[in-house]
Amino acid sequence: KELHDLDREWLAASPFCLIATSADDGTCDVSPKGDPAGFTKIFDSTTIAIPERAGNRRVDGFTNILSNPHVGLIYFLPGRGDTLRINGRARIVREAPFFDEMVVKGNRPQLALLVEIEEIFHHCSKAFLRSQLWKPETWNPP
Repeated sequence: KELHDLDREWLAASPFCLIATSADDGTCDVSPKGDPAGFTKIFDSTTIAIPERAGNRRVDGFTNILSNPHVGLIYFLPGRGDTLRINGRARIVREAPFFDEMVVKGNRPQLALLVEIEEIFHHCSKAFLRSQLWKPETWNPP
């Protein structure tokens, strides 16, 4: 499957995604990734890259990708109930010229995930509607 214009617009507007991975033994990980909107670099209609930023220094997802390259991504837009889902095969890149285009607040990524898209689709908003996630009046802060 390929990125279409709406998919490209979605990626350009999205500041957040979740990356799901699984190791050969079936253990799973889901890692949040966020940066200013458009943090995912689009190379062509079937290839994207996601920068790795300093965080909690856990590398569960990257460890999984070394043994099983299949990934699932869900991109969110604040206030929107629908999501963009991408499934594909990932590889870890340690250095590439495109890292210079991913600098945020002076920080150049040390790594990036390069994803070859195998499946892409938009997902309906029913889970967001049921959860009322984007309705602050339903939030129950501690």
